[in-house]
Amino acid sequence: LMVLATVLKSAGYKVEIFDMAILELGYETLGPYIEKVNPKVIGIQNRSTYSYPIVQKTARVIKEIDPSVPVIVGGTHVSYNPEQSLKESEAIDYIFIGETEITLPRFLKAYLAGKRDISEVEGIVFRDKDGSVRRTAHFLPLEDLSMLPLPDLDLVPIDRYVERQERYIIHLSRGCQHNCPYCTSEFVKNNLRFRPAEHVVDEIKMAYQRGFRKFYFFDNMFTVRRDMVLETCKMIVEADLNISWPCMTNVGKVDDELLTWMYKAGCDLIAYGIETMTEKALIDIGKHRQAKKIQETFDMTRKHGIRPLAFVIFGLPNTELTDEFRTIKFITEIQPDAVRSFCFKPFPGTHYYDNAEEFGILDLNTDMSRWSILDEPTHHTT
Repeated sequence: LMVLATVLKSAGYKVEIFDMAILELGYETLGPYIEKVNPKVIGIQNRSTYSYPIVQKTARVIKEIDPSVPVIVGGTHVSYNPEQSLKESEAIDYIFIGETEITLPRFLKAYLAGKRDISEVEGIVFRDKDGSVRRTAHFLPLEDLSMLPLPDLDLVPIDRYVERQERYIIHLSRGCQHNCPYCTSEFVKNNLRFRPAEHVVDEIKMAYQRGFRKFYFFDNMFTVRRDMVLETCKMIVEADLNISWPCMTNVGKVDDELLTWMYKAGCDLIAYGIETMTEKALIDIGKHRQAKKIQETFDMTRKHGIRPLAFVIFGLPNTELTDEFRTIKFITEIQPDAVRSFCFKPFPGTHYYDNAEEFGILDLNTDMSRWSILDEPTHHTT
């Protein structure tokens, strides 16, 4: 969000981020803030399916305060389910799909110039004059990530984050080279793009100077580009940055040299996607059972002083109770330092959601606030 806001600032727009979460503010503070700022456009970030009801309520409150201000929403859930999301909320005027550093400035240039026909701007879902929901052409993701500016940290109460010892979230890449049918963490699939290592380390240095010591590389597969990771880690070591950070990757995507430099650069935990040990479910999600390689990877990671964590999903289609016990038994055998278990959710826009009956998924709960992967199941199965 800060990168997007910085892009808009660079384009000449006055931008403010009202960070209600870190400031621990309620809906009642929206009115005074909007009256003070008098914004021409308001955007809301939607990070997940279960947070969409909060987005909807925020939009309603904004419209009660100022019905004339356009409300735009972007983020994970609305990108995967844009038309339905717009139909479910009259208070939302525009939904932006996927990455918006290119499309949002184009929209603002047209809208603020008085042009209400934004059909030529890619990646937007909106209502036309007749109230019908329309979708513009597919957006094109930014290919050269070196064009992105470093985020303006003063757009948020950054000292509050430092005081609370929050982790600074950073990425080496955007997109994902896989297309797992249950995953909505990246909207751009089969198109993995990387930032230059210097760009990444410059951002770490900037955050370090502001007081951050804990970081989090949020890439789905941090080590997919071995050369990139090695270069980044060596630059962190050379800069003498005393930081710690976890990351995520797949089994088989690490080796001794890589782990050595990751540890030197501050990596203290690697989360590996084990998911399940049910062969049929693994075939469905495009993964193959590799019990021996999993054990070797966990042992190698631990040998280098880094804690291995196992991601596990319970309740995947084509699994039975005996399968779940088999997965639990395997986890006890590989002895990870930590386990993060999730409850399967057929998120809107995924293959499982679009083909629910085929996978025996019935009676989906329409209360999106219950759609956290840490919450109980949202459906029944045949």
